[in-house]
Amino acid sequence: MLSIGRIYEIINKEGKRYIGSTRKTLKERFSRHFNQRNDFNKGTRYSSSSFQILDNSEIRLLEEGQYTNKELLFRERHFIETTINVNKNVPIRSKEEKSQVKKIYNHTYRQRLKQRILDAEIQAI
Repeated sequence: MLSIGRIYEIINKEGKRYIGSTRKTLKERFSRHFNQRNDFNKGTRYSSSSFQILDNSEIRLLEEGQYTNKELLFRERHFIETTINVNKNVPIRSKEEKSQVKKIYNHTYRQRLKQRILDAEIQAI
């Protein structure tokens, strides 16, 4: 079923941007990002890559049209892949892509953990 959808960017004063999609108005979606960050700060929600750029930012419409849910996500993915942004999650990933991202994340996490342990051992000396 087709309905109105929007691809947007949140951009801060430093030029960092987050790409998203919504069926709501941009004003409603922008407000929701702030509400979600507040929920995260209270410990009642998971983190989002948009949180790091919300201060001193604005929301801008990139594209608007009639889309199915899947088409809207594909359009969001297109903008994420063709712009420099802070997005960590990409919609419509294949199982293979998800597996590769998980491997990279796990490797990075292990490296950071090892470094923290080494730093703690050095400080203990």
